[in-house]
Amino acid sequence: MKISVIPEQVAETLDAENHFIVREVFDVHLSDQGFELSTRSVSPYRKDYISDDDSDEDSACYGAFIDQELVGKIELNSTW
Repeated sequence: MKISVIPEQVAETLDAENHFIVREVFDVHLSDQGFELSTRSVSPYRKDYISDDDSDEDSACYGAFIDQELVGKIELNSTW
């Protein structure tokens, strides 16, 4: 998996869908050296959400890529 900054226009394509089926989850482990991600399989379940059209001006969007395919995003801002 690769995590990198993505433009807001790319992030909005993920918000066009309001549900998805989860089969794996990613755990974030923070340390003094940065962070690590690990993956674990889970029983499939449906995840529904409402997109947030009110992005903060100081936020940055990061995309999660697996085999160069965008599979998720997270928005971080200074108050997160």
